[in-house]
Amino acid sequence: DFNGDGGPDLAVGGSQGVSIFLGNGDGTFQLAGDFAVGGRPALGLAAGDFNRDGALDLAVVIGAEPVFVLLGRGDGTFQDAQRFATDGFNTVVAVADLNGDGAPDIVTLNYSGSTSISSTTSVLLGNGDGTFQSARVFRSGHTGTFPGAIQVVDFNSDGGLDLGVLNNDGDAGSVISLHLANGDGTFQPARRLATGKDFRGLAADDFDGDGKLDLAVAHNLSTMSTEVYALWVLLGNGDGTVQAPLSFDTNGLPGPAAVGDFTGDGSPDLVVANVRSSVSLFINNTESFWVDMAHVSATGRSVKKTSGCDGCFDASATSRRQIGGNGYAEFTAMETTLIRMGGLARVGTEPQCENIDFGIRLQAGIAEVRENGVYRADTTFVTGDVFRITVQASEVTYAKNGVVFYTSAARASSPLALVGVLANLDATVGNVVIAANP
Repeated sequence: DFNGDGGPDLAVGGSQGVSIFLGNGDGTFQLAGDFAVGGRPALGLAAGDFNRDGALDLAVVIGAEPVFVLLGRGDGTFQDAQRFATDGFNTVVAVADLNGDGAPDIVTLNYSGSTSISSTTSVLLGNGDGTFQSARVFRSGHTGTFPGAIQVVDFNSDGGLDLGVLNNDGDAGSVISLHLANGDGTFQPARRLATGKDFRGLAADDFDGDGKLDLAVAHNLSTMSTEVYALWVLLGNGDGTVQAPLSFDTNGLPGPAAVGDFTGDGSPDLVVANVRSSVSLFINNTESFWVDMAHVSATGRSVKKTSGCDGCFDASATSRRQIGGNGYAEFTAMETTLIRMGGLARVGTEPQCENIDFGIRLQAGIAEVRENGVYRADTTFVTGDVFRITVQASEVTYAKNGVVFYTSAARASSPLALVGVLANLDATVGNVVIAANP
């Protein structure tokens, strides 16, 4: 949202640099302007509020050495681009808070050399005022490969954001490497997670619902005589290592891969854009969203009390998906009168209100924060409000419709699952989302 009207906008890289299209709120967009970045086409974009003024800014790479920063004015326009040096030619950019100071940082994937390619990762820590510190450089440990994609997520469940990097040189070979975070904006030497023939796209999520992040990579294994196109899923062990790949046929030469819940069942699905004008969709067939259900019925990501004592907290259900480090759980208030509670509880505890470590109790238009049964804070709510409980580096925050209204004094331990406990008949904990990384 580049102009602060509450609707999504588009930033598109092209021959003129960056083009901004503002949303009209009906699925259409209007061009707001073009913004130059070094006189070359923009190859990669990432958004963040670099000067913390409430307006989204952009980090842009164009294939040349510097990364460009466009500070937003909050009206869909941007100031002139600033340049910040990196380690080489930039191909990919990402934005995240890598040292936990609340200021967005920039990560770029770089390469240098013409005959012997060297791949590196540059980390530019943000000062919070729209400027950045000098790049810290971390080497991939692989020569002859070009950086192609990055995922900035917590691979070892320690609360720090790690860097998963795809390096590719076509038929000459590809590598996925991992830099584990030290928590201060520095990273450990790269460790190799997987090798292949021609990796094309990289995605990350918790695909099997065990609270540990997994990887998916699009893979071209074709030879001169046979065409073999696959999507590999590498299930994470939660310690920065992965299991042997599970392979799925893409039915086309694959390109970028992305994650989304396309069926509304709460499980992450995968989509791959194929080079020859087709798209491959992979629906997650992990078992049902809910386990340990008592006196309830489940419909997708929602659970409703259907039997038991009306007014007694004797109905419950637990999400199969878990949070192993950073992550969040959210649910929607389906109505305002009936009594129910949803929140995060340590896996293995009985599904009771007093065992919910970080919960929200809904009744008569009041949402109360309850931690192990103890009242902490409250806010009002109406039908359709969305509540989110977020764990970030063991700190827990409570938000309504994206606005934090309470920060817990307690620290979270993992793994955690969402538990719904319901008192009244027809009470519902609805549209639950469990994400392994915020």
